[in-house]
Amino acid sequence: MRLRDHPRRIAVLQAIVVGVLYLALACAAYWPISPVDPTHLVGDCACSDAVQQAWFLQWVAYALGHGHNPLFSTYLNAPAGVNLAVNTSMPLLGLLGWPVTALGGSIAAFNLLLRLALASSAMSMYLVLRRYVRSPAAAFVGGLLFGFSPYMIGEGRLHVFLVFLPLLPPLIPLIDRWLIRGDGNPYRCGALIGLILGLEMWISAELVAVFVILAAIAVIPIAIRHHRLIRSRLPLLARGVAGVAGVAIVVGGYVAWMFVAGPQRPHGPPHSVANLDSFHADLLSLVLPSGPQLLRPSLLHRTADHFVKGNLHENGFYLGLPLLTLLVVGAVWLRRNTFVLSLATLGIVSFVLSLGTHLTVANRVTPIPMPIAAVTGVPMLQEIGPTRFALAIQLVASVLLALILDRLLQRDTMTRPRRYAAVTVLSLVVLVPLLPSSLIHSTPVRTPAYFASDAVDEIPDGSTVLPYPYPFYSSNIAMLWQTSSDMRFRMLGGEIYVPGPTGLSVNYPHGGLPQPLWAVLVTGGPKRVTHWKAPSSAQRVALTSDLRTYVTAHRVGSIVVSTDGAQGRWVSALASSAFGAPTAVHGTISVWLHPGGPTTG
Repeated sequence: MRLRDHPRRIAVLQAIVVGVLYLALACAAYWPISPVDPTHLVGDCACSDAVQQAWFLQWVAYALGHGHNPLFSTYLNAPAGVNLAVNTSMPLLGLLGWPVTALGGSIAAFNLLLRLALASSAMSMYLVLRRYVRSPAAAFVGGLLFGFSPYMIGEGRLHVFLVFLPLLPPLIPLIDRWLIRGDGNPYRCGALIGLILGLEMWISAELVAVFVILAAIAVIPIAIRHHRLIRSRLPLLARGVAGVAGVAIVVGGYVAWMFVAGPQRPHGPPHSVANLDSFHADLLSLVLPSGPQLLRPSLLHRTADHFVKGNLHENGFYLGLPLLTLLVVGAVWLRRNTFVLSLATLGIVSFVLSLGTHLTVANRVTPIPMPIAAVTGVPMLQEIGPTRFALAIQLVASVLLALILDRLLQRDTMTRPRRYAAVTVLSLVVLVPLLPSSLIHSTPVRTPAYFASDAVDEIPDGSTVLPYPYPFYSSNIAMLWQTSSDMRFRMLGGEIYVPGPTGLSVNYPHGGLPQPLWAVLVTGGPKRVTHWKAPSSAQRVALTSDLRTYVTAHRVGSIVVSTDGAQGRWVSALASSAFGAPTAVHGTISVWLHPGGPTTG
């Protein structure tokens, strides 16, 4: 029995080989860090968003194992707690990573999920493209571009919830069959789309809104070209929408309710609309390489490095002139294909939306208004940063590239070997400019051994801890203290969005701490100030009184201070002046148990 007589088996074997290659590339992108390394986090410091996401993964595992709500926690911002649906808590990824979290900790799960995100997104696109192209090679290149595009590599340096995208490509054939070709059962297509959107709600509500916008954009040219058929297609549209809404509400409705009306939900948008809009594309973003690209002439990347406020991991728009040229020429060549027309429209409109409220050219903001300004006040839509449309640009590029390469491979003007050689060279020409300049960097995590030892059991289970460094936006290492202790204690503060004193969103909850005391407690951590000046004697007396009053009034169960550095030693002395010598000292960690109790003077 010859294998070539069984095309389905061949397709399965090809898919296995492609999947292994994608996974190997994903692991290589983070080399030499192991996929389940529990001691390193992506980024230049063990802080900020990477720590926050590791905490979210740990919380989901803990909540599911102890009967808590995975979308609400009082273990940060104690005792009020935090609405995790408003934050990027990605509970579905926490569920997927639960076994690894249980065995190796949430950092190991975070590292594994990052690699699976790149590989599974690429594989999902490959499988979808196999429905549209005859050549496995063309599908492989398209999947490669999608899974390892500048957007994916950039966000893969920090945000797993923005790169775990295997649910996005399946929307393409579903929407195609439902609204473009109209040959699919609308209820079935709608239900499957609703399932995808509902599941994605448990990863990123922001991306759900992006998915819906992209779907609406994709059908615009269909509505224009076939406007006379719109009335006859309305029942088809209505049936599909019923399927989408029904299943999406069942699967993801609770997340949506928590997001818009759940406890501890800030008034207004969690993220500042003005701040989100400041992260936008430049008119030259598609063609100017920045620091993350290997091939970056200095005259070009000096300009591109300042795109998106200099946040290189958010600058996922780059296509390069060779690829952009091929896509434009290919789209014109295949323009009679309705599917290609939809893709081209999606790419163009997405880029326009990514430019923000005013056109920016070479980092100069012009007074020319852009269309996205019209929706900056619309609920849900105002939660979408313009940079998220980079995802649509890379998706369109991936699918169009596969279609173009496949069409070239089917032409019979050359022999088969020459066609494959020409397409290989063409693929290299358009993809090589996208090669990253370096592997994705990771930083060692140095969590004090105390928190993973039995000694941490001296802290009463579930009690509230006042830690130093106080956890907030960029200095949140104490959140890893919690995860290392398997959520032994609740904690003040955290890198989370919660209602501030006015009800509006803030991402630095200070737990009611007096401002002078809060200012002292947040000076520690991996980004502590280099030249720290200790408060004066008079200030120390006032801070001691503030600390004693606060701890007693807020029933703080323990104070835990890292004495690493001058600031830490000063804070330890401050706690000692308020409550006497620490109850226990474990290396650089000093602990005061029951500081507000009757034994404290």
